[in-house]
Amino acid sequence: MEKRTKKTLTDEQIERQYKEKKAAWLKRNGFDERGYTCIITGETFSIKDELKEKGYLYDPVLRWHKADDIEEEYKDRYITININDFAEFNIWGKPSYKRDMLDSLNKAITGNEKSFDSEWIGEVGEVLENVKVKVIKKLTFQGRYGVTTLLSFVTEEGNILNWFTSTFPRFNLGDEAIIKTTIIKKHDEYKGEKSTVILRPKFNR
Repeated sequence: MEKRTKKTLTDEQIERQYKEKKAAWLKRNGFDERGYTCIITGETFSIKDELKEKGYLYDPVLRWHKADDIEEEYKDRYITININDFAEFNIWGKPSYKRDMLDSLNKAITGNEKSFDSEWIGEVGEVLENVKVKVIKKLTFQGRYGVTTLLSFVTEEGNILNWFTSTFPRFNLGDEAIIKTTIIKKHDEYKGEKSTVILRPKFNR
């Protein structure tokens, strides 16, 4: 029986396959050939069906985006980013977000969104009960301890609650809920906007 020899790719073939696979990924995931896409910022839950019909794609990190020209009604609420600034592509043409750049990407997106006149709630270690909230942000990213989801809520008083979790909560932007109970982990602040980080919330939906 004739023994098969293992085929070895040349550097040129590897480079060509990398470029082809990367180009296919970009096209499939809403980017142009240079890696650019336009992200719709702000509250999009109420128009998600409209965005989908117009060809936008949803990604937990990038949210609703597409590479084509943006419609006139969205001109004041989008930003343009290049995936090459925030991710590295492996030899199979698939990206992974750079740890130090994911925060920059989040800041680029949220920097174009509405800010809230938020104040800190309670004291660290205090238990909060029966707080009515609405989801205003949902981001999923690869962190130091694995996949992490950030959910940001706004209370009826306009205060921000942030929950970092390794679970996969079934919330979407715009969802409303009542936090039956939660523990205040810490008080945080970013660009002058105060937020309260919470632990192990339990919900009524």
